[in-house]
Amino acid sequence: MISIPVTRAIELADRLYELSSSDTNVTDRMLKLRQILEQLYKGITETTKISFNGLFARMQYANDSINLSHDLQSQSNQLRILCNKIAHDEVSEISPHTFDTSMQVIDSLLRYFCPSFEHKQLAEYLSSRNIKPFVPMKESLKTSFLCVVESWDVNKDERGEVSLAINAILEDGTSCHILLVNDSKQAGHDGRIYTQLNKSIWKYACLHCHELSSVSGREGFYQSNPHTIVVLEPDFLVDASAIAECFDNSIGNPAYFILNRLFSESSTEAMLQGLVVNSILDELVFTPKEDYLELFKHSLASMPIAFVSLGKDTAKRIYDKVLSEHLPQLQSYLSTIEDEEILLEPSYICPEYGLQGRLDMLRKKDDKYSIVELKSGKSPHIDVWKGHHMQTIAYNMIIRSVYRADRISSSSILYSQSKDNPVRHVVNIAILEQDLLMCRNRILGIMHLLTEDPGTFFKWLRKNIALPASQHMQAKLLRFNALIDRLTDYEYEWLLEQVKRIVREIWFVKTGDNGSRSESSLGHNALWQQGEREKQAAYKIIVGLQPISYNKKQISFSIPPSDEIADFREGDIVVLYRMDAKIYKQEMLRGIITQLDETHLEISIRGGLRNSRRLSKDSSWAIEHDTLETSLYSPLASLTNFLSSDTRTRNLMLGISIPETDENTHGDNEHTLETILKRMHAAKEIYIVQGPPGTGKTSGLLGTYVKQVYEQSQKCIFILSFTNRAVDEICMCLLRNNIPFLRMGNSSVIHEQLLSTQIEGKRFEEMEKVVRDNRIWISTVQSANAWYQDMLRIVKIDEVIIDEASQIIENSILGLVAKAPKTIMIGDQNQLPPISVQSSLPYVFTHPELQNLHYSSYHQSLMERLHNIYHARKCEGSIAMLRKHFRMHDNIAGLIGHYYHDQLISATAKQKEAFPANKSLPDFLNYHSVWISTPAGKTSHFDQLQVELIVLIIQKLIQAKAVDNASREIGIVAPFRAMIHALRKAILPIEAAITIDTVERFQGSERENIILCLPLKGESDLRLIESVSDDGFIDRKLNVALSRAQQRIIVIGNPDICRKSIHYHHLIELIAVQGMIIDAADAIAHLQPYN
Repeated sequence: MISIPVTRAIELADRLYELSSSDTNVTDRMLKLRQILEQLYKGITETTKISFNGLFARMQYANDSINLSHDLQSQSNQLRILCNKIAHDEVSEISPHTFDTSMQVIDSLLRYFCPSFEHKQLAEYLSSRNIKPFVPMKESLKTSFLCVVESWDVNKDERGEVSLAINAILEDGTSCHILLVNDSKQAGHDGRIYTQLNKSIWKYACLHCHELSSVSGREGFYQSNPHTIVVLEPDFLVDASAIAECFDNSIGNPAYFILNRLFSESSTEAMLQGLVVNSILDELVFTPKEDYLELFKHSLASMPIAFVSLGKDTAKRIYDKVLSEHLPQLQSYLSTIEDEEILLEPSYICPEYGLQGRLDMLRKKDDKYSIVELKSGKSPHIDVWKGHHMQTIAYNMIIRSVYRADRISSSSILYSQSKDNPVRHVVNIAILEQDLLMCRNRILGIMHLLTEDPGTFFKWLRKNIALPASQHMQAKLLRFNALIDRLTDYEYEWLLEQVKRIVREIWFVKTGDNGSRSESSLGHNALWQQGEREKQAAYKIIVGLQPISYNKKQISFSIPPSDEIADFREGDIVVLYRMDAKIYKQEMLRGIITQLDETHLEISIRGGLRNSRRLSKDSSWAIEHDTLETSLYSPLASLTNFLSSDTRTRNLMLGISIPETDENTHGDNEHTLETILKRMHAAKEIYIVQGPPGTGKTSGLLGTYVKQVYEQSQKCIFILSFTNRAVDEICMCLLRNNIPFLRMGNSSVIHEQLLSTQIEGKRFEEMEKVVRDNRIWISTVQSANAWYQDMLRIVKIDEVIIDEASQIIENSILGLVAKAPKTIMIGDQNQLPPISVQSSLPYVFTHPELQNLHYSSYHQSLMERLHNIYHARKCEGSIAMLRKHFRMHDNIAGLIGHYYHDQLISATAKQKEAFPANKSLPDFLNYHSVWISTPAGKTSHFDQLQVELIVLIIQKLIQAKAVDNASREIGIVAPFRAMIHALRKAILPIEAAITIDTVERFQGSERENIILCLPLKGESDLRLIESVSDDGFIDRKLNVALSRAQQRIIVIGNPDICRKSIHYHHLIELIAVQGMIIDAADAIAHLQPYN
């Protein structure tokens, strides 16, 4: 029977009791209650492998597992529904009695899931209130609703009608029975063959049913009709174009969706021609008289690597073909719609149908919308290709959901190559929508299967799928079969385990995770599932943005004065939308933050700003975090690219074979910079350098190595890193060393060395020379995955250098490193690991060849795993650690030295010197390491006593002139946003520019003085701030936090709670020996000015 530990139940009850005396309004307290409800059920379901689309399905699973009483199920569902309505501003006022009832429900759940749980204060509070249960909800006749699947079966009645019978639970907790009857009379359509869902749905899957018919005389019974639409897991948005690609004849084949993501392709002439035609259409809308040569140059500059990879002759053919065969139709068509408002490439999400998409064009006239899709390929003699038709069907459904059905005028395909009949109107009927969603639902069924048992799908794909009609898909299927045929048994097992984890990651990013490290169980679906106040409480949104200026590439906003904080920084990928409508009821913009400070925000719009009419000066906008579809799915193609390499490369990267190196370096155990550089040059295949904090792995090692390679050879080098910030740091390092390079992508720091800058205004021959002559390319991994296959047709990659390699998930780079004869990885596996949202799923390999390859969990880097292998096999010629560090005082370095086997060596005399006596400081601040002991927090994630302590410490450091520039010399690391918020507000009057942030945001930074505050109420809070390695040896977050300090580290926290971690226990013991431990009351007494 599932349950929760007593300690966890007490911690949740503490938070519940806190709310009873909170002075915040009832609405905000109800949202906090919803968080507690989510945390309760997340804790209960944390170990299950089932994925849940939100709290509804999660609660149903837990309630079923423990046989929760009917009354309590009903009450808990009513609480969930009420909280959802509050979050979405559907309830204007909440009474104190409703709040008390809500508390009572959660208390009852805690007691049910933890029978031995007791909380005297909460019990006394609840017993003192005259609490009445929620009044049972009145049942209403529904024909469209959300439900969770309980069971299902395929039936056949006496008339021979076949149907899918589903037993489900409605949102209010009541049961319903749905009969989806097959309709096989529609030849060439399968949207009403509902029994196909038999293998696509699973227990606790969410269904959004539209327009069912209620069965007369049978309460809670429903049946399909010709207008019925069923959407499986509606929060998992699938791109409209990706579904349309599954239709190459008549009936959709969802397996094509997987095949298209398993293989990435180099650019083709047809592909580039299509992109050029689309680009020119966009430009002609704004500048209809623009010279064609200039239009083509713009297209050329937007895809330089692809064009150069195909060559000048191909570029010339595309130029001539577009000019003669496409341009006349584009110009003619645009001349017919000159009086209409045109939205170019508008992007939408549609949770109603589980779709998302970016249209080519949306015309607006007389308040009605017309959908136009541009296709540059050959058109059929009559009508349109099936896939193109289905794409417009999907867009029609999206636009209908966004703007209403009565505002849709028409849908059409513009075949730009067709001279006689370029515009083909298409019809939108129910059966086609059902076909489209049946394909989408089956895609979801396959994706879910891949999270549990990829082998079953791969066997089916190899044995049962018919040969696709299109040559393109035929080639992919044959390529898939050839790839599987060439794999060894252990490689095939490895592939299945990797696919399982990659798809799990995709699933959880989109719909939410099972872990307990976040307050919410939502993923990308938080965009529409959470209300504004919840997002603000989680620091996931910036609201009230006012447009200042804009151009085709970016928008500038002013940020209104506010004491709210948000978790955004330059380089973040965001979604932008107006605040006068729900995000799913409007066009949204996507982009990257290029500049952000307290009052100003600049966003570079992905694909350029096409529609600026909504950017009025008085409009109000919001931004939230976004995800990139390509980055989610690219690890799948990375796997197959890796497995397509030669046997030696595969065995090297798996760790079965040991890399070759120059024999002259064997036995050389010195770890000086010079020795490591020598061994890096001598390495023939793989070399790994661990760079502990402050050892100069980028500024010293990487820069020096690249300079030597550049000056001593003609090698072509790719340098990759995880973030734009890290890439820019590499660029600045090479600039200081006068090393020529080209940086891919965008940057707010680098301009002259951007590829886009270097080719601006150039003709093809000049652009080609720029690309072919360059020898050092710098990029993020994400960007490189998009263009490296084209680059391989232009240059031979001699080496790949991956900086911050310990922060990159293995599957993201396998396809890249497999294409180069030599790979160097630089990073530190003892610092922050790769980011992964899924709960840990340990690898369990059965083949002996895989059992000693040090696979632990998905959030592990290739660098860490191979380092562990080489270390275990004593292959010291392939790994090294920089030992000389330039940042920390020896006293501080000693706090983390055991993580590096006590091998760190200080490089300067200052790192050994004690503080010069400062009589203006209290004695404890003259130590390099200090622990200030505070009581356990009264509230979760915030501690007012710690805030007051930090303010006093900063004031004293400034008054005593222990710091010259507080903003540059003091940094505050806080684990929770609530604490950061309180600290910024308190410190603002003293020194506004002091950096206060999470440890994740501090990685790569340093300060003379670091204050690490730990506002912990209980052990569960302690678990939230840890990042313990799989072997338990390192707490990576603690290591990073401590190692940001150069001269003074001050840790503030409750020692009793912290000692429950072996890492904090060890830290306290070390500080007791070489620093000072002081009680908070004594510290305050010494810090306060004399009366």
